[in-house]
Amino acid sequence: MPHGYMDMPQAACKPETALTCMSGVAAAARKDACLQCRGDASVARRAINACGKIAHWQQALALLAFMGQDVLEPNFVTYTSVINACRKGAEWQQALALLLVMGQIDVEPNIISYSTVISSCGKVGNWQTAVALLSAMGRATVELDNISHSAAISACEKGGAWQIALALLSAMGQVTVECDTISYNAAISACEKAASWMMALALLAAMKQAIVNSNTISYNAAISACGKAARWQTAIALLTAMSQASIKLDTVSYNAAISACQKAVEWQAAIALLNTMVWAVVEPNAISYNSAISACEKAVEWHAALVLLEAMDRASVEPDISSHTTATVACSAAITACGKSAQWWTALAL
Repeated sequence: MPHGYMDMPQAACKPETALTCMSGVAAAARKDACLQCRGDASVARRAINACGKIAHWQQALALLAFMGQDVLEPNFVTYTSVINACRKGAEWQQALALLLVMGQIDVEPNIISYSTVISSCGKVGNWQTAVALLSAMGRATVELDNISHSAAISACEKGGAWQIALALLSAMGQVTVECDTISYNAAISACEKAASWMMALALLAAMKQAIVNSNTISYNAAISACGKAARWQTAIALLTAMSQASIKLDTVSYNAAISACQKAVEWQAAIALLNTMVWAVVEPNAISYNSAISACEKAVEWHAALVLLEAMDRASVEPDISSHTTATVACSAAITACGKSAQWWTALAL
């Protein structure tokens, strides 16, 4: 057993639990597929690999258990394929258990196995386990790379542990792992979720200094961080910087900046950005209009709110899940704006 396995988190899902689950799933899974693989390890491995690509983790576990019963000796590629199926199915506990099983049956996991499990933990924001696995990789003398680090940083981002994300990014240089666009983006996104706009900007600047290419995702996360802190002027400046750097501005970019204006009650700037989207051939969506209307509502600019509501209708913008029912949100904002200006007759007309 490679050193470091006993240091990994095992309370949540023990190896024997995984083996029991495999047997249980094997009994209930599609027996036809198992029968077709009988006595042929290559066929079984191809079937498992196919299951991994389409997130059929239960069938993958069943085939893995069947290989054990049929003495077909699964290898590390087979286990990694099953782990990948569990990752795609958001079954991080099963993925972790399989990694632990590998260490107990002399199928030594490699960097891909570890990174896949870390990514699986990241999908559900389980940053503690992701970081523990990254540490275990070092103790098990498995080579660390930017993929494994980026996966752990992303887990911290989803779990709201932005300071840990920054520590991991800093640690990459200490273990001679090159920081890339993905690792920086994950760290900037972690700062965005914590509304740490200054740190997000610092990371964006660090990318330039380290000659790491920034992209739309990098800037969008930084703009969103500024938006949460109502730093609307900085958000607009970042939009300008994107354009100057020939980085594509998308709907998310503009929406983040409009949201910054909305939080700062800068309704004119919000409308200007909405108009700029049209000129730049970037299609506004429900979030774009709702943020601008909300800015008008907060500034008691009921007429501007109504104009935007009409423009929204002319543009045939449909409501989406994130904004709930667009008409309800927009009308509520416009009616509230009218109410604050004592324009009760206009509110009744809505």
